[in-house]
Amino acid sequence: MVLTSEKVAKTMGEWFDKNIDQIAFRLELKTDESGSERLLWHGLENGVQRVFDVEPYTSFWRRFGVGFLRMFPIESQL
Repeated sequence: MVLTSEKVAKTMGEWFDKNIDQIAFRLELKTDESGSERLLWHGLENGVQRVFDVEPYTSFWRRFGVGFLRMFPIESQL
């Protein structure tokens, strides 16, 4: 997005900075003692800080489907 109005850009930037913690997750790549890596999602749920160890607000079947599709060379074909 390109904004040509300095006033609109400033207002949107300030809103974003003020609200990003309320509407987005912060990702952390955690490495355990054995060297295995996993993602953690830090965010708010009903106003309470939570850490998710699976992608938030997705079902088992959604995660299963995404994992299944990773086996195909789709990205390399782009």
